[in-house]
Amino acid sequence: MARASGSRWQPSYVTESSLGVPSGTAFTKTRLLLASGLEQRRSNLQSQQAVGDRSVAPGRLGNKTNTFRANGELSYGTFEDFIASACMNSWVLAGTAIAALSVTVVAGTTNTMAATGIGGTGASLISVGDYVKVSGFASGYTANNGFFKVTARTDNMLTFGEAKDPETGASLLTAATSQAGITVQRMGYLITGSTEKSLAFEDAQLDIPFYFEALGCVANGMTLSMATDGIVTCNFDFIAKKILGPSATKYAGSYADPSTTLPIRATDSVVVVDGAPVATITQLNVAMANQRSPQFSIGLDEATGISFGRSNLTGNLSLYVESSSFWTKYAAETRFALGLRFMDSSGTTGYALDVPRVFITDAQFQKSETDVIQNIPFQVEKDPTSGLINWRWWKLA
Repeated sequence: MARASGSRWQPSYVTESSLGVPSGTAFTKTRLLLASGLEQRRSNLQSQQAVGDRSVAPGRLGNKTNTFRANGELSYGTFEDFIASACMNSWVLAGTAIAALSVTVVAGTTNTMAATGIGGTGASLISVGDYVKVSGFASGYTANNGFFKVTARTDNMLTFGEAKDPETGASLLTAATSQAGITVQRMGYLITGSTEKSLAFEDAQLDIPFYFEALGCVANGMTLSMATDGIVTCNFDFIAKKILGPSATKYAGSYADPSTTLPIRATDSVVVVDGAPVATITQLNVAMANQRSPQFSIGLDEATGISFGRSNLTGNLSLYVESSSFWTKYAAETRFALGLRFMDSSGTTGYALDVPRVFITDAQFQKSETDVIQNIPFQVEKDPTSGLINWRWWKLA
């Protein structure tokens, strides 16, 4: 008799039009690690009847708590629906491109691009804090193509204050005068909200075969983890309203192949603290918790709904100690801004994260004969300036 092999496990998903209602039967295969998949836990309702002979009276199983664990390696285009479920919001599309610009670049400490109308208006408006894509530079000026965060703007000038080498602090831009045919475009983004974004997962074992379908899956939480010489991982903890199966036939009508972009490494990433790229971080973990739980009603053993609470973002970073700056922030309860940028190896697609208000909750030193490492746990708070509840994801493509 055939035995199931993990190499023949196939997870796929489709978005839902409402909780528990798939938007269609065309599922997308997704790239998950084998430590993923659905689980069902039921309470053990042990009878307390006295039966006289010291035996245990027959019991029953209670309510079903259904979950789907989705552990993966961050890659462009793979987990955007998962992130939207965790943030409880929709992605905002990129702005209208501003094309045919004649741009002058001042590099060094200035880091500006100037052109008539480069700041945009209406659907093309670019604001401070936005990530933009710049394209069209040729010849010896191609370093000016790419994705940059706007740190200041006017109608005719954009400043990219974070476009610096993390280790040396040198500008990443190349000075240029009146380069024609340049295009600038604000990137799409996602912020934390309160709009339900649910998914349906098919959990398929193709070699036996048997299939499960998890309906009404909402992300209770997600984590991002990165460390030196490793791949950036992203894990999602879904609560499911209902599980169907096992069935000998698939629930999906068809399958679309997953994205093929490469996993993103820590070496493809940049960490920014208070607007300055840094090269001392050795480990960074960020975790979002939505405080979700299934809602049960008498007469039904599966959830009738799934509650949600506050969106709580916490994390921890470790770094080589070069100064007392983080200890000073901790002692004075000074908030700081954290930024992350994840690019694939080609540098053409990726994501950026803005976490504008970080509060250090502890500061510990770990010493060895060779290094002193500072471990910094933190709590993310609502930013009164931007109004962000905790973070903003930028889609760079």
